[in-house]
Amino acid sequence: MIGDALYSAEYKSHRDSLAFITLTTKEGTKWSTLMRRFQSLMKWVRKRGPVHYIASKEQGKKTGMKHLHIMVFGWRYIPWKLVSRAWEDRTGARGVYITKLKRLSQ
Repeated sequence: MIGDALYSAEYKSHRDSLAFITLTTKEGTKWSTLMRRFQSLMKWVRKRGPVHYIASKEQGKKTGMKHLHIMVFGWRYIPWKLVSRAWEDRTGARGVYITKLKRLSQ
């Protein structure tokens, strides 16, 4: 299914600007709170240019910690420190992991 999304007309133009991001939260964070904070972060990211994303929620089996895995289309470089600080300002958590993905073939 993700493969289909990557090659749809809307996302094909973003094949050079993909990133995979994981955002973690503090223990005890509710899903509703996490999602509001995530929307706030994405609004902040969109000030740097339009992006599309697919997000997946996950809760750790051992610790119960909630986190999001996000595939971002149209990612423009933002230094990790800035994204991390923006996420920490919203959640109090420091867990931000960003991987710039290689170009997809046509």
